[in-house]
Amino acid sequence: MLTKRIVSVLILCCLLITGCSFQKTDTSELRASGVSSATSEFQSADKVLGGNGYDVLLAVAHEAGATDEKDQGVEETIVSDGVTEKVEKTSVTDIQAEKEEPPVIEPEDAGEVAESDTVEEEATITTVEYVEGDVKAYNSKLDDYLASLGTTLEEAQKQAEDNRKAEKAILDEIKNKEKQWDDLAPTTHMSFEELIGDNGIYEYPEAFPTPDTYKIIVDLKYQVVMVYAKDEKGKYTVPVRYMLCSSGADKTQSPVGTFEMKDYRVRFARFNNTDNFGQYWSLITGRIYFHSVLYTSKNASDYVSSTWNNLGKNVSHGCIRLTVPDARFIYYNMAPGTVVEIRKGSLSDKETKEIREKLLEGKAKVPDKRLKLVPGEIPYTDNWSADEVPQEVPFVNGHQ
Repeated sequence: MLTKRIVSVLILCCLLITGCSFQKTDTSELRASGVSSATSEFQSADKVLGGNGYDVLLAVAHEAGATDEKDQGVEETIVSDGVTEKVEKTSVTDIQAEKEEPPVIEPEDAGEVAESDTVEEEATITTVEYVEGDVKAYNSKLDDYLASLGTTLEEAQKQAEDNRKAEKAILDEIKNKEKQWDDLAPTTHMSFEELIGDNGIYEYPEAFPTPDTYKIIVDLKYQVVMVYAKDEKGKYTVPVRYMLCSSGADKTQSPVGTFEMKDYRVRFARFNNTDNFGQYWSLITGRIYFHSVLYTSKNASDYVSSTWNNLGKNVSHGCIRLTVPDARFIYYNMAPGTVVEIRKGSLSDKETKEIREKLLEGKAKVPDKRLKLVPGEIPYTDNWSADEVPQEVPFVNGHQ
């Protein structure tokens, strides 16, 4: 009975003095924090009571269980060595008065210190038992709440873990799409110098991949060229490269239809009956080529800025103009016989529209001051190189 009163009074003092509150977590965390908190609460209360917290609590408990006569401090008889003597019994008030100035503990009183430590430890253990009971009550309420939701703690934890995995998968997918776009449209991350320059290499390709390796689609509506490879079913659905282009103007439209690329290539030359030059010519059909933007001489420094600014518009004489890196990609990778589909395009084609918008967004601007471009000193940051191209079909240059 006395122990229960001690525990009750101790907890009450801890709550009143320190504002004790328990943060609810899982059982293991709360049990650990409860032990630490209980010890801290007791020590704090003991400090406030001048280091006499436990003695005061004993006095309070003693007062609650004593008779009225004893509480009044009546005299009682003590027999010692045959002598009868009456003394006044110490009351609770006297105990508190005596404890106002705690005695100084000398070194020889080490035994008393050890005894005091034991008392505090016993009180702390009792408090921990109380905290454990509070944890059990909380866990019971938690189980009831989860039951009302039709789940258990284990199921709730599993659902939370599944949610974290799903969120990570979404973030990974976004990152993969961003990385894929960088591979599919490398020109959107290149400098103007590289997009319009000259690498100084004028030899023809040695060989190509087989003609069925790729298929090229030119969309006239959105002025986009898309290269696809085969999927597992042999369909051309795997994107390889996206390019911004300029097709034929209204009076000199590019032909619509499906064609097989011819075997005629030109590295850097002048167009017939004009003063303009172009790089990396690859013949599609008739006199319709893939080629770079225009120059006024066989010198990349003499680029025609308007032909760069017009990429994405149908302003050519029928050919498909491209950036230099994109024209180079076709020049080395598209074997004669590769299928080229030139289509009108459709307003309802949201996928191609999105490709166009992203290509325009990454399009470099013409510098205010004309660049001096030295052949062979142009940077190369593309994601492929000529020596990596499969040598499956030997190149033999044909004619227009």
